Amino acid sequence: MKADEPGIVISGRRWSASDFVRADGTPGPWMSKALEADPLSFEAELGRFLTEFFSPGAAVTVHTSGSTGVPKAFAAEKSRMRASARATIAFLGLKPGCTNLLAMPLRFIAGKMVVVRSVECGLNLIPVEPCANPFLEHREAVDLCALTPMQAATVLANPATSRFLLESRAVILGGGPVDKELTAKLQSAQGAVYASYGMTETLSHVALRRLNGPTAVCSLQQSGGVVCQRFLKMGAKKAVNLFKIYCLSAAVMGGGIKLSAVFQMEFICNRFLSAFQFLFCNLP
Repeated sequence: MKADEPGIVISGRRWSASDFVRADGTPGPWMSKALEADPLSFEAELGRFLTEFFSPGAAVTVHTSGSTGVPKAFAAEKSRMRASARATIAFLGLKPGCTNLLAMPLRFIAGKMVVVRSVECGLNLIPVEPCANPFLEHREAVDLCALTPMQAATVLANPATSRFLLESRAVILGGGPVDKELTAKLQSAQGAVYASYGMTETLSHVALRRLNGPTAVCSLQQSGGVVCQRFLKMGAKKAVNLFKIYCLSAAVMGGGIKLSAVFQMEFICNRFLSAFQFLFCNLP
């Protein structure tokens, strides 16, 4: 494999893009082996996504979960997915070679973005077929762990696996609310634990709220509530305009958001206040 060829590290071994899809569009050796073993396996599902991501097209097809309306498919630009991955990894302070647990279904954006973070940032992807307690299979802590609150609660309820989650460097919880009981259990985590806010259309999270440690947002006053309340009083219209300005600035600065996309994302603007309420007001 050429040094500059795109690829991904899976369970400590580096694979090139051509291992998933050859230049002529046919399956590469990794993909061929996975399909031959079991075309319905999680490994084959991972291979199919990587085949699409490493293919020449500018976008991949993603499907909404249906939580905010009728499920639908749309094209997500790979450049935006890469930009989102870089922003998350930079915020968390992770480096190439850090372990990245994949324990979420790949049919949703959360699972896809776990993979993209490994592709874009050189993280060592650790795939575990999605289940209630992925640490029953991968019995050690990781550098980055993205789970649903239900998965986290299940892991912590098992004395044989709880320490693997609590010793992980960074944990991102999404796909549902984090209740008081789970938040309390996470206070003993050695690494940083975050609740996330986002949706398929925003390509995973657009906000992270720290749940543990000295910088945890556990009260309105600690979160700068006075400033937040003043902002919320501005009203939805001004908030939408501010969000558009933010998007435009990100586009100009190479943040991965095209100028034309700003006005195609009105629904995101309409949820701008919801993100602030998540960060500052809807506290456990």
